[in-house]
Amino acid sequence: AESEQALLVLASAHPSLESKFDAAAEHHYVSHDVALQPKIEVVDLRKEPGGTLFSHKLISAMQEALGDHRKILLFLNRKGYATTLVCRDCSWVPRCASCAVPFTYYRQAARLACRYCGSSDAVPDSCPLCHASRVSPIGDGTERVETETRRLFPQAKIARIDGDTLRRPASARQLWESARSGAWDILIGTQALFRREPLPQHGLVGILQADSSLHVSDFRSAERTYQHLIDAASLACSASRGGRVIVQTRFPTHHAIQALLLGKPDHFYEEELAARRLLYYPPLCHIAELSVIGKNLEIVQDAAKQWATELGRSTCGHESLIVLGPVPTINRRPRNHHHRLLVKAADCRMLSRRVHDSVQGLEQQYRRGQIKFAIDMDPVETGQA
Repeated sequence: AESEQALLVLASAHPSLESKFDAAAEHHYVSHDVALQPKIEVVDLRKEPGGTLFSHKLISAMQEALGDHRKILLFLNRKGYATTLVCRDCSWVPRCASCAVPFTYYRQAARLACRYCGSSDAVPDSCPLCHASRVSPIGDGTERVETETRRLFPQAKIARIDGDTLRRPASARQLWESARSGAWDILIGTQALFRREPLPQHGLVGILQADSSLHVSDFRSAERTYQHLIDAASLACSASRGGRVIVQTRFPTHHAIQALLLGKPDHFYEEELAARRLLYYPPLCHIAELSVIGKNLEIVQDAAKQWATELGRSTCGHESLIVLGPVPTINRRPRNHHHRLLVKAADCRMLSRRVHDSVQGLEQQYRRGQIKFAIDMDPVETGQA
């Protein structure tokens, strides 16, 4: 567009923090009619019995909706399921002191580790804040939600939409058609609900664990959580038509939850920008995610460490780079070893030049096909497995 002197228009229901605060762009916003918003209520799960999946308020609302023949949608963001720990009493979450992202919980190794810088810690026997012993993995899958829903409402027609039920194209098409036609009394789903054309509005939307994706090891986790909450709430009827959204959370004061409750997107963006500024994450800087992949673990480790050392060297007259890692990634192809680095800098062109210069030197040292170097500038997702 720049070379052709053309006008480039980017449209999104959820502008990223980077695009929203891009000073070079001209912004236009479509306002939402407040009269079409549903009634939004928050349930503090800290005040509910341990392990609560359905609060008393949500069960009562579901009974009322079914009695009035109104459709129900239950949303559960399963991303990040059981990847970190939380105190069931005070909601403390173990975080990396350097990167401020939640530690990832490795069940088999019984360790906590940061997917950005690689620092690790032992699994605590008790919460360091309130000293309670109820520190455990967070999250419940949609399968458990479906099982519990069928137990509580055996007469209701129930369907589930997630990655598992949409795996086969034929059955997925049939499931979507029945969901759009309102064939189900209760529809259970993950963010897969928002990937196609909008579903009909429901009389009641229950967001079971609104904060589950806040604990994913990605600095954008709050932003994605807020986007999913907005998408889920938009599937409820307006308050004038009896539409309700019940948000269950252990972090009712988090700015993603409060922005949804208040209906003020700017509240979220301003708070999130302040947090990014404090921790030096985009849009305050640019990021390069670097990967070293190969079959020989020792060679992969050595190459990743050498790459980090090379980028960490100060260059006269240039901004210093902040290098996090290398750290091993999980759930990759079992035949390959994969180590990752994260590099931050304010100047995008300088960062790109330094990264490409360094990888050219490394590629000359290693035999072709022995190891692979991958570069992702300003990645959409970071810290994921």
